[in-house]
Amino acid sequence: MPNQETAATPVPFKKTEVKYAVVADDTDAASKLLSLVEPSTVEREIWFFDTAGRDLFAQGLILRARKTVRGSEPNDVTVKLRGDRVAAVGPERLTVVEGEAKLEGDQGGTAEARPSYSHTVERDGKVIDAVANGGAALETLFSSEQRNFLAEFMHDVTFAALAPRGPVPARVWDLDDGVFPHKLTAELWRVAERPLLEISHKVDSGKAPDFATKLVTFLGEENGVRFDPISKTEFVLERFGASAPGAAAS
Repeated sequence: MPNQETAATPVPFKKTEVKYAVVADDTDAASKLLSLVEPSTVEREIWFFDTAGRDLFAQGLILRARKTVRGSEPNDVTVKLRGDRVAAVGPERLTVVEGEAKLEGDQGGTAEARPSYSHTVERDGKVIDAVANGGAALETLFSSEQRNFLAEFMHDVTFAALAPRGPVPARVWDLDDGVFPHKLTAELWRVAERPLLEISHKVDSGKAPDFATKLVTFLGEENGVRFDPISKTEFVLERFGASAPGAAAS
């Protein structure tokens, strides 16, 4: 696939999403601490698209589809770029005809925030199912603007080389400021019965270091809920590995 990636002036990100992924063995303790009871606010099925060798992930690229099983959130597909290559994303990419484009910080625990560009568009759940089940070409899932972005930033990988990794069941809770003095979002994902619980909140980037310290102190130091540096994307891709599409690796 041709690409014309060029250097551009970085766009400062105003918001940062601070995330705290929980070590699998501490999932039950964290769920009890945060009162994660059923039903969750939203229930989804998630797919990622990558090669068996995770070539897109190695480039900082993430292709994701989400279908809402229960709740009011729309079905959508996202193209995301994380890391140093975001510096080549020009400000014109934040103005899109379809969907929403964002430039934000992505921060795990108290680590330095990484720049993250994303473009999300709504898609019918039947279209997502058709692509995930091999009944439609993957590129048809993305808008023309998203495909244009991938033409520039997806290097040495074609759509034909990508396979769906999913569906991953995901439950989402929107938490009021109860046990912790800020609203939080909790997402619980499972692949082959292995859980990943992530606690997150989006704040002004200037306030992210202080908020991260408070969150780490509350979860880790005060309540013994250990931090896992893995991201949700990496969690899914690692466990699907080189297995056949639709079948999680054991």
